Amino acid sequence: MKILIFTQHYPPDLGAQSFRIEALVEALIKREHHVSIITSRPHRYDIQENIKFKEYEKHTNLEVFRIKGGKKNDTFLRRPLNYLTFMFNSFLCSLKIKFNTLENNLILATSPPITAAVAALIVCMLKKEKFVLEVRDLWPDTLIELAIFKNKLIIRLLKYIEKTLYQRADLIISVTQDIKNKIIKKGISENKIKVFTNGLDKDFVLDNSIKEIKKEIRKKYNLPENSFIISYIGNIGISQRLEILIEAAKKYIDKNIVFLFVGDGLEKKKILKLSKDNHVEKNVIFIPPLPREKVKEIYELTDILFLQLRKLPVFEGAIPSKIFEYLGSGKPIIYGLTGIAAEMLKESGNGIRIKPENSSDLIKAIDEIINNYDYYLEKAKEGKDYVIKNFLREEIMKNYVITLESMVNGNK
Repeated sequence: MKILIFTQHYPPDLGAQSFRIEALVEALIKREHHVSIITSRPHRYDIQENIKFKEYEKHTNLEVFRIKGGKKNDTFLRRPLNYLTFMFNSFLCSLKIKFNTLENNLILATSPPITAAVAALIVCMLKKEKFVLEVRDLWPDTLIELAIFKNKLIIRLLKYIEKTLYQRADLIISVTQDIKNKIIKKGISENKIKVFTNGLDKDFVLDNSIKEIKKEIRKKYNLPENSFIISYIGNIGISQRLEILIEAAKKYIDKNIVFLFVGDGLEKKKILKLSKDNHVEKNVIFIPPLPREKVKEIYELTDILFLQLRKLPVFEGAIPSKIFEYLGSGKPIIYGLTGIAAEMLKESGNGIRIKPENSSDLIKAIDEIINNYDYYLEKAKEGKDYVIKNFLREEIMKNYVITLESMVNGNK
């Protein structure tokens, strides 16, 4: 089988989308399929280290085309233009790719953004190939609930595009059962929707390092040697509302507690300013996005991990991809989540749940874990066993590929 994948982000670009598609590609190649990828040049985060990449790469059973589709330091207003640029350029790039009419062929697009899926659908129609749509987040629902788009004409257009994509897709892949249920409510047949969640990569199943190694890592990132570190790792955006960490830092201004932000996003400048305005720079440290291998070092030196999503209906069915790595790290977690993500963490046994955006809850949870750290560390080990048992990405992606094969062979 030859498969063409449209994805806005792919390694060495950073982010959940990149890591998921990389795992899918590895699973496809293991089963001897040929994969072509159309993606943008690395731009998701402006990391300190130079990203080396080629605009075209050719490997055994894999070729990668990197095209113009975004710039570093994206702004809120520039992003829609970047999405449209990628849509147009990815379509043009796809015209270079030839399919063997004697083989089974497949075109897959991962969304959001849905603009990449639009380009993929047009190519499917022209080449008369099977179309698979992977839905990692519901657009435009999320954009509407976050009040990013308020113009009724734009919303109507996006909903029309969304419905057309669902109707035209031969198979829809959802990352959660809740997203699948919501797509069904939009009038799409349950029979053509399959669920394959995100998961934990084996490399991120970590053992607690010995103290000497942790000390070396702390020195590397200029972190106080004996401080208690609470880390947030990931996108610093409007969906997370990370002001709550600054509020908590005010409470611990005279304590040897560090709140560590690792990542980038549209809200980072705002959080930086808030830190300065509240005079908590001593307790709040920002590290730019790191290559994935170095993120493991942050997990090693961290004492508590934090994550949160705003309390909105659209996030009831979301499972932030960082949950899997958080659990794999074996560190206690404080989570401001609702819906299936909160249920998953409760089932894992790890951590303390708080009300989203409630700083009083957060402070109580921090105090509770610090005062009973050995107990919560044991619970975190239970959480690691849980994620290994249920969410190893390699197995999930293997089943994903088998489903793609069955779909193609069943419609030969």
